[in-house]
Amino acid sequence: MPAKYQLLDKNPQIVMVFILNLRAVEKQSIGRKAFSTILHPYKCLIFDGETIVTSPHKVYGPEANDLVLQLRKNGIDQVILAGMSANLCVESHLRELLEQGFEVAVVKDATAAAKLPEGDGYLAAITNFRYIANAVWTTEETIEHMGLN
Repeated sequence: MPAKYQLLDKNPQIVMVFILNLRAVEKQSIGRKAFSTILHPYKCLIFDGETIVTSPHKVYGPEANDLVLQLRKNGIDQVILAGMSANLCVESHLRELLEQGFEVAVVKDATAAAKLPEGDGYLAAITNFRYIANAVWTTEETIEHMGLN
């Protein structure tokens, strides 16, 4: 079982992973051309010289892309997750990153999920996050833990 709320106590290099589901990212060529359809305000964040761009995930998790490789190449062992589809993509990334030995926190108010008559995907994800993530934080708590306040 993950060590709860111990994340970032060691203060190593960390990374925040935003799981994006953009058609532009799903192109074969990952580079500036592949991002041509991303809204202009986000380009400066993606091409800031510090952002790691991985190949696209194929289903929900990172098993078929190079996320784990990119994190390891950059000496990153602690990850903060945020993104769309909490009960699908975010949770799948969480599970795989934990299996690969990373410490993972999820930013609960920076995720979302579908709400259908059969159930609420966000509440299902939050329940699972609390059981398996190293930490579940709000955006405010994340900023505090990262020392950005």
